[in-house]
Amino acid sequence: MDQSSAPNTPDPPGLWTVIDLEQYYDVTPLYSQGISGKNRTIGIVTLAAFTPSDAFYYWNTVLGLTVDPNRITIVNIDGGPGAPSDASGSDETTLDVQQSGGLAPNAKIIVYQAPNTDQAFVDAFAAAISGNQADAISCSWGEWEDFLVQGTAVSDPDSAGDLQAMHNLFLQAALQGQSLSAAAGDSGAYDANEVFAPPDPVTGDPGFTPVVSVDHPAADPFMLAAGGTTLPGPQTYQITATQTLTINIPSERAWGWDYLAPLCNAIGDPNPVDCGIFPAGTGGGVSVVFPVSFYQFLVKGIRTSEPGQVLLDESTTPPTQLLKLPAHFPGRNLPDVSLNADPQTGYIIPYTSIRGTRVRFEILQGGGTSFVAPEIAGITALMDEDARGRVGLLNFALYDLALTGNPYSGRHPPLRDIKSGGNEFYQAGPGYDQATGLGVLDVANLAAFFK
Repeated sequence: MDQSSAPNTPDPPGLWTVIDLEQYYDVTPLYSQGISGKNRTIGIVTLAAFTPSDAFYYWNTVLGLTVDPNRITIVNIDGGPGAPSDASGSDETTLDVQQSGGLAPNAKIIVYQAPNTDQAFVDAFAAAISGNQADAISCSWGEWEDFLVQGTAVSDPDSAGDLQAMHNLFLQAALQGQSLSAAAGDSGAYDANEVFAPPDPVTGDPGFTPVVSVDHPAADPFMLAAGGTTLPGPQTYQITATQTLTINIPSERAWGWDYLAPLCNAIGDPNPVDCGIFPAGTGGGVSVVFPVSFYQFLVKGIRTSEPGQVLLDESTTPPTQLLKLPAHFPGRNLPDVSLNADPQTGYIIPYTSIRGTRVRFEILQGGGTSFVAPEIAGITALMDEDARGRVGLLNFALYDLALTGNPYSGRHPPLRDIKSGGNEFYQAGPGYDQATGLGVLDVANLAAFFK
């Protein structure tokens, strides 16, 4: 595939639908064979309710599909999360259902929606896995893994048991042949700083020190960690009424907003925190909770945790140390694979916005690895149908490909390597890296491998 210019898809980057993704990542040959997710079920684990008509509008009106009007089943966990609203994150659930169901239009979808609590999160996974109805399960919610480690100064002391409970459930899912995928996060290599904002010299907020860190549940070894890329092509920004700035992305790269620094400079806002480009990008790095996965042994590019990662509260004098992460820990590396996720080259989301009593239907534009996790679930449902059985956790086969052959070359390579960009700490390069994992999927070729 020629990566020297913008993708030749029906819609430009930033206004993508799954039709564009299908063409760019080679899903279309499966549809040509009549593969559409028939007799397969996708599970969505989420912490917010949604408006089902938004999904049907996306499938029927935007994509022009004819889908089963009864394809969605909603399972309320622990009483459910309440009514849809912007404040609860309903757009997250909306895009999860739209993306997965758009890629596998004949698959059924079960939405396991729970209140936004640690226990309910565990219970939602328990329902999805113990019920064993869903062939592929996606989750776009997560938090810094150290929030779930008992005994740290910034954690819930009861949540270490939740982490172990989820790990046991994910192992059960792998044994049952269920495919799991979770968003790797959208704060680049600094997942902790999504909550613990770094110092901002413009506003004067002292903030917290940046800490290289990763997201859970993506960090669990029995979960596929879904990373993100930026699509190639020019991005043009209006600086003044008469001045524009064009930033050209020559090839698909790891999503990290450091490439927007010229834009910040042009608008007179050079500080990356104040400009909003740090921390931002595809999640990735090394877990300090889970040991390196057995399927990652001997894979070139696997790293240990970084030294000197100390979370300091700089609002006190002297700064208060909240947490010191272990150095050189041989931990699980993530992400595993990636797809387009940068909001600047992202997707549209038909969405019913609910703020208090105000209800308004909108077409949003967005991105994030939250798109990639459900896309992988939809893709997996297609591969399940093609293989006439569950392909299971994709990690095993993907890393086996990396160890036993070159997955980037030959007549039908199942992966495409991403060698440029980074997530504001780790840089993409040949083979595995902590910015894009093993690269991006060529779906038809990967399906042929499973079949």
